[in-house]
Amino acid sequence: MILLCCFGCRKEEKTQPSPDVPDAFVRHDNSANATDHQIYLYYKETGIAILYNDTVAANPLVTLNLWYHLTVIDSLVTFTRLTNEADILQGINFIKHSIVPFLGTSMKPYAFFLTDSLYTYDSPWRYNKVMLSSYRGLKAVALGFVSGIRDMDAIQRKAYQVSVFKAIFIPYLNANSSLLTEFYKVSATWYGKTANGTQFNGDYIPYRVKEEYGFLSDGTESDDYYSIGTQADDLDRYLTEVLGQSAASFTDKYGQYPQVMKKYKVLREVFTTLGFTMPE
Repeated sequence: MILLCCFGCRKEEKTQPSPDVPDAFVRHDNSANATDHQIYLYYKETGIAILYNDTVAANPLVTLNLWYHLTVIDSLVTFTRLTNEADILQGINFIKHSIVPFLGTSMKPYAFFLTDSLYTYDSPWRYNKVMLSSYRGLKAVALGFVSGIRDMDAIQRKAYQVSVFKAIFIPYLNANSSLLTEFYKVSATWYGKTANGTQFNGDYIPYRVKEEYGFLSDGTESDDYYSIGTQADDLDRYLTEVLGQSAASFTDKYGQYPQVMKKYKVLREVFTTLGFTMPE
């Protein structure tokens, strides 16, 4: 009994706060290395880390784990590292001049990760590679094909820029779905339908030019048949077209289709809300 009382009367130790854990993504200067020095200067200016190695910090060891997300582990995403300094500097310049200046504050990633190649697989059995030009992980947006930027013509460079913008936009918009309520509302009746024939019949709708229903053609349509995909398919296609050309070009191409222009207007309003500037 005495023993129990002694233990019962012992004072509880005070909870001690955990020591501050330094942010592994903070970039430090290395003036002896031109690449690291440029990355440091850019981090100092913007607070955005640019990585070319998945070892984020050496002491203590912190790795990027690009494939890790809060709700899922996308273990199929794979990359090869850049080793050529000129390629890394090219990637840094692309981020500095072709990506970040157009992003609103809320859209700017915590970090970018430059890779030589970036890919996933079409199944868990890893039979066929699917090459990726960009991918958004939990902590960083990865860019593939960085070594090829120097050889891209204007059209290829624009498509590459769009792919990176989409990697940034789509996860953000999915997490803030209310921004797209009006966009999806325009064509809500037609998602998942098949256009064929002349009658409305269950999941079949009359064959018309896709744009009349508010969707953008993607080359998969035949002369008398096409399937309308999901909301995700719709958003992806619109982002490709809207981000890939000027307002004037988009209007010239689709201005005769009221439903398309309604959705275009909504997307441009979303861009404004997010502080995104269209690269004309």
